[in-house]
This record gives sequence, structure tokens and C-alpha cells, in this order.
Amino acid sequence: PLRRSNFYWPPVVAAIGLAMLAAGSRPWTWTNWLLVSLAALLSLFPFPLLEEVKGAAGISANLGRFGLIAAGVAAAGLAVWRRQLPARIRGGILFLAAVVGLALVSATFSAAEPIVEEAYRQLIDPGLGYNLSRSGMALLALVGICLQKRGGALGGRHLLAEQDNA
Repeated sequence: PLRRSNFYWPPVVAAIGLAMLAAGSRPWTWTNWLLVSLAALLSLFPFPLLEEVKGAAGISANLGRFGLIAAGVAAAGLAVWRRQLPARIRGGILFLAAVVGLALVSATFSAAEPIVEEAYRQLIDPGLGYNLSRSGMALLALVGICLQKRGGALGGRHLLAEQDNA
């Protein structure tokens, strides 16, 4: 079935990426708090209009969007709660979110494309936003793999420089 909520995966995947970036640095500084705050705010992007959630039918129709919001906020909360997650966990979370998001956005667009083409009676191109969101999620999936394979370093450097207290 065609689920409109699937189109909201890209900002939530970006939010999860920001949260996992913050969770990989120690000690925590203002940049970590900024990343987590941006992740939490970006997670709210799928929030439906208030008119759309009136009554039980409106809430049930938007459960997918509420689930996405919960996933993004949970990732931000996990980053704050744990402060430093192992690279394998951060990479796994990022990879899983990016691959699921990429698959669902692609499948939903493919399902919607013939409907839109029939309505407009012309072929439609995916467009820049669709291609950039897919490319971004694919890139984040690769970052997740690198975090798992290289123990948290990309090319020998951590994403956020760690400070020595020695």
C-alpha cells in the first residue's frame, strides 16, 4: 500500500545520523549538545498538521509519522543517555535506519509514480529532491558500514575530534 509517511524517512535518517555523530565523541562539549538538539528538532519534521490528528481516525492515519518522530527522538535520547556509544552500535543503527529509509522511500515513490502519471497524463521525473535524499541515505548507510568495519574512524580520523585529558 501507498503510505505517505514513508516520504518522511530522509529527515529522520538525517536526525539519527546527527545523534550517532554526537554519541561518538568524548568528552561532551557544546557541539554534541548542538548536534543532539538539531537531531531532536529534525525528528519533528514529519509532525502532521493538528487538523490531521483530530479524533482516533486521524491519529491512526498518522501512526507511521508518529513512529518516525519517536525513532528520531529516541536516537537523540540514546545519544544523551549513553554519551558514548561503541562504533559498532552507532554504525549498526545508522546503517539500519538508512537502508530501511532508502528502501521504503524508493518503493513508495515507485508505487506513487504511475498514479501521478495517470493523473497528470504525462511521465514524471523523480526530481532533484528525490535523488538527493536517496543519495544521502545511501551515503549514510556507507558511513554506518565504515563505523562498523573501522571501529569508528573514517580514514583514520574520528568524525568529531576527541580531546585527550592526559
